[in-house]
Amino acid sequence: MGKPTGEFVKRYAARIPMLTKNNERSLFASILFPVMKPGVTPTGVFDELYIEAARFNDGFATIVHADQPKSGNLLKEEADGFHPQKDLGIRLGWEDEQILIWYLRQMTVAENSTERLDAPLGVMGYKVDVRVAGGNDADWESLNAVSSNVNLNNGIMQLEGIDIGSFSDELPYQVYPTKVYDDQEKNASSNYWLPMYFANWNNASLVLPDNTAALIYKNAEENLSR
Repeated sequence: MGKPTGEFVKRYAARIPMLTKNNERSLFASILFPVMKPGVTPTGVFDELYIEAARFNDGFATIVHADQPKSGNLLKEEADGFHPQKDLGIRLGWEDEQILIWYLRQMTVAENSTERLDAPLGVMGYKVDVRVAGGNDADWESLNAVSSNVNLNNGIMQLEGIDIGSFSDELPYQVYPTKVYDDQEKNASSNYWLPMYFANWNNASLVLPDNTAALIYKNAEENLSR
């Protein structure tokens, strides 16, 4: 967007490791840095951002945790005699503290400044792969993989009657903060919260509806108990 200073398009750069010939590697930019004119220094402190850019320069999370509920109280992570009423699958979480830092940085004013730190987030979603413990690298299976339905128009998708081609790739899994609502006051608190775990995996896709679960719980049928 245009600014009073005359700047219409802002430019950003990615900080990536030095590449060497015949040495393939994954590259990822979790943080983007502003490109400044000669002699101009960006506002704010970027020390922590350089560390983050180096830590995630291959695109992989470094802290991942998983759990299968042992209690009907989902806030408890140990058995207490109150068993789960249904199988929720495996709960997955990753980089909780880092994701919180990223979200806060996008919304709040930077320390010792009157503006947000000018460093857009390069993370637009997450992908999860699974395999049997001890398996080979070739055994990894994506939980985000999506392909066009070949039984519908030979897999060719359409938008308002226009063929836009087929699709076979991965869709990102999003992680969003939420507000806690008061049942009595019907008001939301002013704070946003991230869940204990970001995803539940029950042997189905993380980005598509679970048709098996819909059949089991009869989601398509009218609720006659009301």
